[in-house]
Amino acid sequence: MVQALEPAPLPLAEQYAACLESIRGRRQKADLLRNDVERLRQVLARFEVLCQSRVGDLLTELQRVASAGRVAQRRLEAAVAAMESRAEEVLDVLLDGLDVEYDLEPNGAGETPTSASATLGSGSAAAGLGENGAQGPALLKRLYRDLAKRCHPDLAVAATERHRREGLMQRINEAFRDGDIEALRSLLHETAADEPAFLQRTPAEKLQWALEELARLDREVARLRAELVQLHVGELYRLWRRHEAGEAVFEVLEDDLERRIRREGRRLDRLVASHRRVMEQQGTPIRS
Repeated sequence: MVQALEPAPLPLAEQYAACLESIRGRRQKADLLRNDVERLRQVLARFEVLCQSRVGDLLTELQRVASAGRVAQRRLEAAVAAMESRAEEVLDVLLDGLDVEYDLEPNGAGETPTSASATLGSGSAAAGLGENGAQGPALLKRLYRDLAKRCHPDLAVAATERHRREGLMQRINEAFRDGDIEALRSLLHETAADEPAFLQRTPAEKLQWALEELARLDREVARLRAELVQLHVGELYRLWRRHEAGEAVFEVLEDDLERRIRREGRRLDRLVASHRRVMEQQGTPIRS
């Protein structure tokens, strides 16, 4: 019985060429998704401005009432805690007066292992943050300079190449403006083949870069798809689609916001009344 021979592996140069073809396809897919995300962001940003112009005053009022409710909630919780603390003090005095013996001595010297470890942890964390804080801005600038020297549009020899480099520089500038070191590192890997020294790499090194670039592009495509999904499931997107379909979304928004303002107002009144009762029980003057 004759066994089928396994096909011999392709030479490294052919594997590299096949990877480059796959990279071109992945980059086209990533560019399309990136454009879709950017266009939708711009559409939703314009619609958000329109929403703000129509219902901005109601949103501001809702935020004001909700904020006052949170303040009243904290005041009430503090007053209740103070009342409970006084009740415990009264109970302690009564127990002392009755000569009831309780073993209430503390178990240790006052510092718990938790607090000690927390102190140590915060110290090490602060040291780490200090190191990152010192390196971050310098690393950001170095990555930006390296990318700008490598990808500047003036280095292009053809119109299509210049267009590609302009797109890269736009992404580089955006990442630098956002302080996104990981995005700059990703771009550094993506554009490695634009470096003149790349031609001196061995076939194995070129293939290794191509395989890593394919994996990076797969992650980028997955991230962009997830971002597009997040935009589609957001409330702003749903409102925009309804508005585009001709629904009176702003009238609905106004009614909804007015209902929420009334509801938050009633909650605020209840919290203020509860706080007043607690303060009166303690005989404490009420602040206005």
